[in-house]
Amino acid sequence: MLDATNPGDGLEVVDAFDGGDETLNPAQDNQDIENSNDDDQLFDDNGDPIDADGEGDDPAEEFEDVIRGDKTYKVPKALAAELLMQADYTRKTQEVAEIRKAAETRQAQVEKTERLQAEFAQDIAALGALNARLKPYEQVQDWPTYLRTGGAEAQAHYAEYQALNGERNAFAQTLGQKVQQRQADEQREAAKLIEDGRVELAKHIKGYGPETLSKLETFAAPFGFSPEEIREAEADPRSIRILHLAQIGHDALQARKKTQQLAQAQKTQPVQTLRGAGGRIQSRPDTDDFAAFEKLVDAKARAKR
Repeated sequence: MLDATNPGDGLEVVDAFDGGDETLNPAQDNQDIENSNDDDQLFDDNGDPIDADGEGDDPAEEFEDVIRGDKTYKVPKALAAELLMQADYTRKTQEVAEIRKAAETRQAQVEKTERLQAEFAQDIAALGALNARLKPYEQVQDWPTYLRTGGAEAQAHYAEYQALNGERNAFAQTLGQKVQQRQADEQREAAKLIEDGRVELAKHIKGYGPETLSKLETFAAPFGFSPEEIREAEADPRSIRILHLAQIGHDALQARKKTQQLAQAQKTQPVQTLRGAGGRIQSRPDTDDFAAFEKLVDAKARAKR
Protein backbone atom coordinates (compact mmCIF):
# COMPACT_ATOMS: atom_id res chain seq x y z
CA MET A 1 0.00 0.00 0.00
CA LEU A 2 1.02 3.66 -0.21
CA ASP A 3 3.51 4.73 2.46
CA ALA A 4 2.96 8.35 3.43
CA THR A 5 5.21 8.31 6.55
CA ASN A 6 8.01 10.22 4.81
CA PRO A 7 6.73 12.15 1.81
CA GLY A 8 10.06 13.81 1.17
CA ASP A 9 11.90 10.57 0.36
CA GLY A 10 9.54 9.55 -2.43
CA LEU A 11 7.94 6.10 -2.91
CA GLU A 12 10.05 3.25 -4.23
CA VAL A 13 8.12 1.10 -6.71
CA VAL A 14 9.22 -2.00 -8.63
CA ASP A 15 8.18 -1.99 -12.25
CA ALA A 16 6.31 -5.29 -12.67
CA PHE A 17 6.84 -5.27 -16.39
CA ASP A 18 10.54 -4.61 -16.94
CA GLY A 19 11.94 -5.50 -13.52
CA GLY A 20 13.59 -2.09 -13.10
CA ASP A 21 13.34 0.32 -10.23
CA GLU A 22 11.72 3.70 -10.37
CA THR A 23 11.12 6.24 -7.68
CA LEU A 24 7.97 8.38 -7.77
CA ASN A 25 9.05 11.77 -6.51
CA PRO A 26 6.37 14.53 -6.20
CA ALA A 27 8.68 17.27 -7.43
CA GLN A 28 9.84 15.25 -10.44
CA ASP A 29 6.26 14.17 -11.21
CA ASN A 30 5.06 17.77 -11.21
CA GLN A 31 7.83 18.61 -13.65
CA ASP A 32 6.79 15.66 -15.83
CA ILE A 33 3.19 16.87 -15.82
CA GLU A 34 4.27 20.34 -16.88
CA ASN A 35 6.39 18.85 -19.66
CA SER A 36 3.47 16.67 -20.77
CA ASN A 37 1.37 19.81 -21.18
CA ASP A 38 3.75 20.92 -23.88
CA ASP A 39 3.53 17.56 -25.67
CA ASP A 40 -0.25 17.08 -25.57
CA GLN A 41 -2.25 18.53 -28.42
CA LEU A 42 -6.00 19.20 -28.05
CA PHE A 43 -8.35 18.67 -30.96
CA ASP A 44 -11.93 19.79 -31.62
CA ASP A 45 -14.84 17.60 -32.77
CA ASN A 46 -13.71 17.94 -36.40
CA GLY A 47 -10.17 16.78 -35.64
CA ASP A 48 -8.67 20.27 -36.03
CA PRO A 49 -6.00 21.33 -33.50
CA ILE A 50 -7.07 23.77 -30.80
CA ASP A 51 -4.75 26.56 -29.69
CA ALA A 52 -4.56 26.11 -25.90
CA ASP A 53 -3.74 29.81 -25.45
CA GLY A 54 -6.81 30.83 -27.43
CA GLU A 55 -4.59 32.46 -30.07
CA GLY A 56 -5.65 31.08 -33.43
CA ASP A 57 -4.85 32.17 -36.93
CA ASP A 58 -8.47 33.26 -37.56
CA PRO A 59 -9.02 36.99 -37.92
CA ALA A 60 -10.63 38.89 -35.05
CA GLU A 61 -14.36 38.27 -34.87
CA GLU A 62 -16.51 41.24 -35.84
CA PHE A 63 -19.37 42.43 -33.66
CA GLU A 64 -22.46 44.52 -34.24
CA ASP A 65 -24.77 46.43 -31.92
CA VAL A 66 -28.23 44.93 -31.45
CA ILE A 67 -30.87 46.87 -29.54
CA ARG A 68 -33.28 45.03 -27.26
CA GLY A 69 -35.69 47.29 -25.43
CA ASP A 70 -33.68 50.15 -23.98
CA LYS A 71 -30.37 48.26 -23.96
CA THR A 72 -27.72 47.71 -26.63
CA TYR A 73 -25.78 44.45 -26.88
CA LYS A 74 -22.70 43.53 -28.90
CA VAL A 75 -23.20 40.25 -30.73
CA PRO A 76 -21.16 38.43 -33.38
CA LYS A 77 -21.85 39.85 -36.81
CA ALA A 78 -22.83 36.40 -38.07
CA LEU A 79 -25.68 36.28 -35.56
CA ALA A 80 -26.86 39.88 -35.92
CA ALA A 81 -28.91 39.23 -39.06
CA GLU A 82 -30.58 36.22 -37.47
CA LEU A 83 -31.46 38.22 -34.35
CA LEU A 84 -32.85 41.07 -36.43
CA MET A 85 -34.91 38.58 -38.42
CA GLN A 86 -36.25 37.11 -35.18
CA ALA A 87 -37.11 40.58 -33.89
CA ASP A 88 -38.93 41.37 -37.13
CA TYR A 89 -40.84 38.10 -36.88
CA THR A 90 -41.81 38.92 -33.28
CA ARG A 91 -42.98 42.40 -34.28
CA LYS A 92 -45.08 41.06 -37.16
CA THR A 93 -46.53 38.38 -34.90
CA GLN A 94 -47.59 41.05 -32.43
CA GLU A 95 -49.12 43.13 -35.21
CA VAL A 96 -51.09 40.14 -36.44
CA ALA A 97 -52.25 39.48 -32.88
CA GLU A 98 -53.44 43.09 -32.56
CA ILE A 99 -55.30 42.90 -35.86
CA ARG A 100 -56.89 39.63 -34.78
CA LYS A 101 -57.88 41.14 -31.46
CA ALA A 102 -59.50 44.15 -33.18
CA ALA A 103 -61.39 41.85 -35.54
CA GLU A 104 -62.59 39.72 -32.63
CA THR A 105 -63.75 42.85 -30.80
CA ARG A 106 -65.73 43.99 -33.83
CA GLN A 107 -67.20 40.51 -34.27
CA ALA A 108 -68.19 40.41 -30.60
CA GLN A 109 -69.93 43.77 -30.97
CA VAL A 110 -71.78 42.58 -34.08
CA GLU A 111 -72.89 39.42 -32.29
CA LYS A 112 -74.06 41.44 -29.31
CA THR A 113 -76.07 43.76 -31.57
CA GLU A 114 -77.61 40.81 -33.39
CA ARG A 115 -78.51 39.16 -30.08
CA LEU A 116 -80.22 42.30 -28.81
CA GLN A 117 -82.05 42.72 -32.10
CA ALA A 118 -83.32 39.16 -31.88
CA GLU A 119 -84.39 39.57 -28.25
CA PHE A 120 -86.19 42.85 -28.90
CA ALA A 121 -87.28 42.09 -32.45
CA GLN A 122 -90.97 42.84 -31.83
CA ASP A 123 -90.21 46.11 -30.08
CA ILE A 124 -87.85 47.16 -32.86
CA ALA A 125 -90.51 46.30 -35.45
CA ALA A 126 -93.11 48.37 -33.59
CA LEU A 127 -90.70 51.30 -33.41
CA GLY A 128 -90.09 50.96 -37.12
CA ALA A 129 -93.84 51.09 -37.81
CA LEU A 130 -94.17 54.31 -35.79
CA ASN A 131 -91.25 55.85 -37.68
CA ALA A 132 -92.89 54.90 -40.99
CA ARG A 133 -96.16 56.65 -39.97
CA LEU A 134 -94.21 59.77 -38.95
CA LYS A 135 -92.19 59.97 -42.15
CA PRO A 136 -94.80 61.88 -44.24
CA TYR A 137 -95.17 64.53 -41.54
CA GLU A 138 -91.40 64.95 -41.32
CA GLN A 139 -91.47 66.16 -44.92
CA VAL A 140 -93.18 69.37 -43.77
CA GLN A 141 -90.40 71.92 -43.41
CA ASP A 142 -92.50 74.92 -42.19
CA TRP A 143 -95.31 73.88 -39.88
CA PRO A 144 -96.32 77.46 -38.86
CA THR A 145 -96.89 78.48 -42.47
CA TYR A 146 -98.71 75.23 -43.24
CA LEU A 147 -100.99 75.73 -40.25
CA ARG A 148 -101.82 79.33 -41.31
CA THR A 149 -102.59 78.36 -44.92
CA GLY A 150 -103.83 74.81 -44.57
CA GLY A 151 -106.97 75.40 -42.57
CA ALA A 152 -108.67 72.56 -40.67
CA GLU A 153 -106.84 69.84 -42.58
CA ALA A 154 -103.46 71.26 -41.52
CA GLN A 155 -104.65 71.43 -37.94
CA ALA A 156 -105.68 67.75 -38.05
CA HIS A 157 -102.35 66.69 -39.58
CA TYR A 158 -100.42 68.61 -36.97
CA ALA A 159 -102.40 67.06 -34.12
CA GLU A 160 -101.82 63.57 -35.52
CA TYR A 161 -98.12 64.34 -35.99
CA GLN A 162 -97.81 65.52 -32.40
CA ALA A 163 -99.53 62.39 -31.09
CA LEU A 164 -97.43 60.00 -33.19
CA ASN A 165 -94.22 61.83 -32.34
CA GLY A 166 -94.97 61.65 -28.62
CA GLU A 167 -95.85 57.96 -28.89
CA ARG A 168 -92.70 57.19 -30.87
CA ASN A 169 -90.44 59.06 -28.43
CA ALA A 170 -91.97 57.36 -25.40
CA PHE A 171 -91.72 53.94 -27.05
CA ALA A 172 -88.10 54.58 -28.07
CA GLN A 173 -87.25 55.67 -24.54
CA THR A 174 -88.82 52.56 -23.06
CA LEU A 175 -87.00 50.34 -25.54
CA GLY A 176 -83.70 52.06 -24.74
CA GLN A 177 -84.23 51.43 -21.05
CA LYS A 178 -84.94 47.77 -21.73
CA VAL A 179 -81.73 47.44 -23.75
CA GLN A 180 -79.67 49.18 -21.06
CA GLN A 181 -81.18 46.95 -18.41
CA ARG A 182 -80.36 43.86 -20.47
CA GLN A 183 -76.77 45.01 -20.93
CA ALA A 184 -76.41 45.69 -17.21
CA ASP A 185 -77.75 42.21 -16.48
CA GLU A 186 -75.20 40.71 -18.88
CA GLN A 187 -72.39 42.60 -17.17
CA ARG A 188 -73.52 41.38 -13.76
CA GLU A 189 -73.78 37.84 -15.08
CA ALA A 190 -70.27 38.07 -16.55
CA ALA A 191 -68.90 39.45 -13.26
CA LYS A 192 -70.62 36.65 -11.37
CA LEU A 193 -69.12 34.05 -13.67
CA ILE A 194 -65.65 35.53 -13.14
CA GLU A 195 -66.12 35.63 -9.38
CA ASP A 196 -67.31 32.02 -9.33
CA GLY A 197 -64.41 31.11 -11.58
CA ARG A 198 -61.90 32.64 -9.16
CA VAL A 199 -63.39 30.65 -6.30
CA GLU A 200 -63.05 27.47 -8.36
CA LEU A 201 -59.49 28.32 -9.40
CA ALA A 202 -58.46 28.89 -5.77
CA LYS A 203 -59.41 25.26 -5.10
CA HIS A 204 -56.99 23.96 -7.73
CA ILE A 205 -54.20 26.58 -7.87
CA LYS A 206 -52.49 27.26 -4.56
CA GLY A 207 -52.44 30.94 -3.67
CA TYR A 208 -54.42 31.95 -6.74
CA GLY A 209 -55.03 35.69 -6.87
CA PRO A 210 -54.16 38.91 -8.73
CA GLU A 211 -50.42 38.12 -8.65
CA THR A 212 -50.98 34.71 -10.23
CA LEU A 213 -53.21 36.24 -12.88
CA SER A 214 -50.59 38.91 -13.63
CA LYS A 215 -47.94 36.21 -14.17
CA LEU A 216 -50.28 34.36 -16.51
CA GLU A 217 -50.89 37.57 -18.47
CA THR A 218 -47.12 38.02 -18.85
CA PHE A 219 -46.65 34.37 -19.84
CA ALA A 220 -49.44 34.48 -22.44
CA ALA A 221 -48.47 37.84 -23.98
CA PRO A 222 -45.82 36.43 -26.40
CA PHE A 223 -48.49 34.09 -27.77
CA GLY A 224 -50.75 36.99 -28.74
CA PHE A 225 -53.12 37.04 -25.77
CA SER A 226 -54.06 40.42 -24.32
CA PRO A 227 -54.48 41.00 -20.56
CA GLU A 228 -58.21 41.54 -21.18
CA GLU A 229 -58.53 38.11 -22.76
CA ILE A 230 -56.82 36.43 -19.82
CA ARG A 231 -59.00 38.25 -17.29
CA GLU A 232 -62.14 37.36 -19.21
CA ALA A 233 -60.98 33.74 -19.28
CA GLU A 234 -61.45 33.55 -15.52
CA ALA A 235 -65.14 33.02 -16.28
CA ASP A 236 -64.06 29.61 -17.61
CA PRO A 237 -61.68 28.15 -14.99
CA ARG A 238 -60.67 25.34 -17.34
CA SER A 239 -58.85 27.79 -19.60
CA ILE A 240 -56.89 29.34 -16.74
CA ARG A 241 -55.97 25.94 -15.30
CA ILE A 242 -54.62 24.77 -18.64
CA LEU A 243 -52.68 28.02 -19.06
CA HIS A 244 -51.28 27.66 -15.54
CA LEU A 245 -50.11 24.11 -16.25
CA ALA A 246 -48.47 25.35 -19.45
CA GLN A 247 -46.63 28.01 -17.46
CA ILE A 248 -45.45 25.43 -14.91
CA GLY A 249 -44.16 23.20 -17.70
CA HIS A 250 -42.43 26.12 -19.40
CA ASP A 251 -40.74 27.20 -16.16
CA ALA A 252 -39.64 23.62 -15.46
CA LEU A 253 -38.09 23.30 -18.93
CA GLN A 254 -36.26 26.59 -18.49
CA ALA A 255 -34.94 25.51 -15.07
CA ARG A 256 -33.83 22.17 -16.49
CA LYS A 257 -32.08 23.91 -19.35
CA LYS A 258 -30.19 26.18 -16.95
CA THR A 259 -29.22 23.18 -14.81
CA GLN A 260 -27.90 21.33 -17.85
CA GLN A 261 -25.94 24.38 -18.96
CA LEU A 262 -24.44 24.73 -15.49
CA ALA A 263 -23.55 21.04 -15.37
CA GLN A 264 -21.95 21.28 -18.80
CA ALA A 265 -19.90 24.27 -17.70
CA GLN A 266 -18.76 22.46 -14.54
CA LYS A 267 -17.65 19.28 -16.23
CA THR A 268 -14.16 18.20 -15.15
CA GLN A 269 -11.52 19.07 -17.71
CA PRO A 270 -9.23 16.26 -19.07
CA VAL A 271 -6.58 15.33 -16.47
CA GLN A 272 -2.93 15.57 -17.43
CA THR A 273 -0.89 12.41 -18.03
CA LEU A 274 1.51 11.33 -15.22
CA ARG A 275 4.77 10.08 -16.71
CA GLY A 276 7.44 8.09 -14.87
CA ALA A 277 10.87 6.89 -15.94
CA GLY A 278 9.71 3.40 -16.76
CA GLY A 279 6.21 3.71 -18.08
CA ARG A 280 3.14 5.87 -18.68
CA ILE A 281 0.17 5.86 -16.29
CA GLN A 282 -3.08 7.62 -17.21
CA SER A 283 -4.83 9.13 -14.16
CA ARG A 284 -8.55 9.89 -14.21
CA PRO A 285 -10.56 11.92 -11.71
CA ASP A 286 -12.67 9.13 -10.27
CA THR A 287 -12.22 6.86 -7.27
CA ASP A 288 -12.30 3.61 -9.24
CA ASP A 289 -9.27 4.52 -11.39
CA PHE A 290 -7.36 5.84 -8.39
CA ALA A 291 -8.02 2.59 -6.54
CA ALA A 292 -6.66 0.67 -9.54
CA PHE A 293 -3.57 2.87 -9.51
CA GLU A 294 -3.09 2.19 -5.79
CA LYS A 295 -3.39 -1.56 -6.36
CA LEU A 296 -0.76 -1.35 -9.10
CA VAL A 297 1.68 0.44 -6.80
CA ASP A 298 1.02 -2.12 -4.05
CA ALA A 299 1.62 -4.98 -6.45
CA LYS A 300 4.96 -3.53 -7.54
CA ALA A 301 6.01 -3.11 -3.90
CA ARG A 302 5.19 -6.75 -3.14
CA ALA A 303 7.09 -7.92 -6.22
CA LYS A 304 10.18 -6.12 -5.04
CA ARG A 305 10.06 -7.96 -1.70
